[in-house]
Amino acid sequence: MIKVFLSSPVRDLAEYREKACAAINKLDNFSCIRMEDFGAVDAPSLEVCLRELTKSDIMVGIVGHLYGSCPPENDMSFTEHEFNEASDADIPRLMFVAPEGFPVSANLRESRKAHNNQKEFRKRVLQNRTVARFNTPDDLATEIIAALHNHFELGPTINVPDDYYAVVINGRNSLEVCKEHIGPDKPWRLQPNPGERHVMRVVLIPLSSSEPIVLDFTKGELPAEVEFIRPSQGTYFPQSGGPMEIADLDEPRFEEIEPGVTALLIEPGGAQLLLNSTNPRSQRVWLSEGAYTLWVVGTGSASIPGITLEIATAERPLVFHVTEQQDVLVEVEGDLEKFQLENGTAPTSFILSTEVMVTRAADGATQIY
Repeated sequence: MIKVFLSSPVRDLAEYREKACAAINKLDNFSCIRMEDFGAVDAPSLEVCLRELTKSDIMVGIVGHLYGSCPPENDMSFTEHEFNEASDADIPRLMFVAPEGFPVSANLRESRKAHNNQKEFRKRVLQNRTVARFNTPDDLATEIIAALHNHFELGPTINVPDDYYAVVINGRNSLEVCKEHIGPDKPWRLQPNPGERHVMRVVLIPLSSSEPIVLDFTKGELPAEVEFIRPSQGTYFPQSGGPMEIADLDEPRFEEIEPGVTALLIEPGGAQLLLNSTNPRSQRVWLSEGAYTLWVVGTGSASIPGITLEIATAERPLVFHVTEQQDVLVEVEGDLEKFQLENGTAPTSFILSTEVMVTRAADGATQIY
């Protein structure tokens, strides 16, 4: 179990902490550690916090505009103490910082000293860490999921008898070969070939014997040795054709890539940044610095005025870059059946959203014996 310590003030970020903790706990084999769950302990609060932090695998820090509470007879906040302790203990720190215009209720204002301390702490975090920005609780949850996936390189893992293997990955449009040392203590993470989302076959050839291990996904069935994991729903188009369907939790998705031949769809975690994705309407969305893809289904189009002159149509998705965090307009023209705005430079499977932004957990498949 990977323990993720959640660090932030509570007064101005309570809803954000709840969303963050829920997102972390939805990830397979992850557990969120936070002060709210410590219960009664016969020890000073700071001692308990730092002890739980040092037992964690990684720290997720949320930095707003309030400094937060401090231990008795101490001018440094719990959050800054935790930031320092993680540094001293060589615990990885993923930091998420609210923008300058982040709203703070008037009844939550702090003393001038606390305000100045927070300004200095924010400055130190921004100077020493590569941070992600957020504007809403859903933004934060999405950024945290993406950061944890990137940090731990989450994805399908293959566990086989300890040996050196020649690994052949047969994707939809490519064939990749590599050499890997794989075993119970050296799990290998299966990923689609670069630029692909589908896996047709994986062949593992142990160098100490001639008996290969073949994982075949072309029949639309999961091999008996493979356990599939996804802690959220996912969309796909069935092998027999027809409209989009929804795959339930832990249900693999097979897409027909040519008549009678299927492939296992393996995707990273992602987020639908647009609301009401099956009833496309123009709307504003807050984007952090980075690359994005906007794609649509229907006879109309969608554009991002002020960012690019290009448009997204059913024939061509729109890939664009945002150089700084900002509020942008997604403008819809004509008749669209669905649309999607997501991080990255390529479209992924459709994520159904209503009145709130929706995330999709990463796919995973583990070979078991």
